[in-house]
Amino acid sequence: MLWELKTRLEEFVRTTNQHITDFGNLLANNDEQEYKVLWKKFEEAATSLSTG
Repeated sequence: MLWELKTRLEEFVRTTNQHITDFGNLLANNDEQEYKVLWKKFEEAATSLSTG
């Protein structure tokens, strides 16, 4: 599931020439629960990587 999110993030950046946080903002504004869950998992993964 995280691999799919990573792929979508990379595709978003490549195709829109926008920053990853723009993708996060789109997810936050989307009411679909699936996207909220995916974003939460991404945040958790990013936090665990940064705290190493």
